[in-house]
Amino acid sequence: MRIFEANRTATLQDVSWLRKAMGRELRALRLPVESLDDLQLAFSELATNAIIHGSPAPSFLDLAVDIDGSLLMITLSDDGGCFNGFHAACASVKESAISPEATSGRGVHIVQRAFDSMDYRPTEHGNVFVGRRSLRFSRAKILVVEDVQCLLTTYCEHLSHDFHPIGCTSLAEARSVIQTQRIDAVLTDFHLADGSGTCLLAEYDKLWPEASPPVILVSADKSPQIKDAALRFGAEFFVEKPVKREQLISTIRLALDRSMIRNARLTRSFGRHVDALVALAPPEQIGAYGLGVVAATAASGGGDILLHHRHEDFERLVIVDVMGHGVPAKAWAVAYAAIIKTLQQERALDAAGFLRKLSEIAWNDRSLESALATVMVLDINDVGATIASAGHPPPLVFGNETIRIPVGGPLLGVMPPCDYASTTIALNPGDRLVFFTDGIDPMDVAAGGAPPHWFLQAFETSRSFTLDRTLASVKRAAERALGPQPADDWLVAVLEKAAPR
Repeated sequence: MRIFEANRTATLQDVSWLRKAMGRELRALRLPVESLDDLQLAFSELATNAIIHGSPAPSFLDLAVDIDGSLLMITLSDDGGCFNGFHAACASVKESAISPEATSGRGVHIVQRAFDSMDYRPTEHGNVFVGRRSLRFSRAKILVVEDVQCLLTTYCEHLSHDFHPIGCTSLAEARSVIQTQRIDAVLTDFHLADGSGTCLLAEYDKLWPEASPPVILVSADKSPQIKDAALRFGAEFFVEKPVKREQLISTIRLALDRSMIRNARLTRSFGRHVDALVALAPPEQIGAYGLGVVAATAASGGGDILLHHRHEDFERLVIVDVMGHGVPAKAWAVAYAAIIKTLQQERALDAAGFLRKLSEIAWNDRSLESALATVMVLDINDVGATIASAGHPPPLVFGNETIRIPVGGPLLGVMPPCDYASTTIALNPGDRLVFFTDGIDPMDVAAGGAPPHWFLQAFETSRSFTLDRTLASVKRAAERALGPQPADDWLVAVLEKAAPR
């Protein structure tokens, strides 16, 4: 679905116009703030450098923004000569090789941070660049407080590939950011111009009455008293300057992991009660079909659920994947489960109409703004299934051949209510309809890519297995590929049409 398109002359003034116009359209949607900032900055970097360094320089710029399910795509076209910056952005560049002092390196870095995948092709008429960003994948926000500007820039550039850093040069600026944005961790210098980094710890309950982000203190002062003071105030870690990039990233990752484990322990009891409300307990048999489900969660709770409802002429399965994981994701999943169960009473709604109604609720209920979710509806009868999707990964059919079902629609809660399309497929005896959440591959599948090789291979090599044995094989493959504590919740369901007796 196209949400923005414009053509302007190739001048720096028009680059600014395009950036602002695109930003205005994107702000009308409910996108994460960091997505807006990253995408506008990446467009400006590409367009500006194409004008300055293209040979010959372009005379026009075409900009288009599309949303396909949970994937946002930006296409930039011009009629100029080949620009090496497009090639460099799409290349696999190691972040450690990019010098903070290198302007070209910084530009490549900005573009690579903004997109999950990119394509570039020079044509006889100019250049076409396509950048894709999943609206499902959200980097952890790291508040970086450092009053020495060159160090602040370096820290932010070190962190920007793995996280979303927000730089501040003072405690006052940091407090202002905390009041308006969700923060996942804090990296702060001990000695700041307007106070000590420990002030953020002393004001912890006031600044974060609901959240509990870990705080990491950094200092060039190696005296034991400073380190003791930092840890006594409640810092997660104390790191001595100078700080290497690898040390910085590993320390923040460890702090985030420890924080997640603490929160999971504190809320495990709540999580167990919540789990009971939306437990994965669909029937093992739906008419002529067997149904099996395997799943895992990244933390206590989890936001992947599968709901079942019986209608007069068909049976409906609804799979929901709420962004995030843990107890907060499960709480939002419970909210969606309650809404979905209420909507099931409207018998006249087909799969597409059901999603349209659900999208109206997600858009109009302001409490659901922070609960972005993909949803897929499958209406099953004796012939096959009718499928409609709101940003969910397309399902697969494993039969005589493997088929990816082309079905898609906008992510719930991001865009104003719209009509959804549905696809009807016939299933032959022995066919397996496989549907899943993007946790099986949080980067590529979330960015619109195909399922990973291990996933496809697990199904290909188990075609002759019983359904239970196939699910066991898939679960073992997932645990090998994703580990015992996956980065995201995942769920895989298989609907198998029984062979005639």
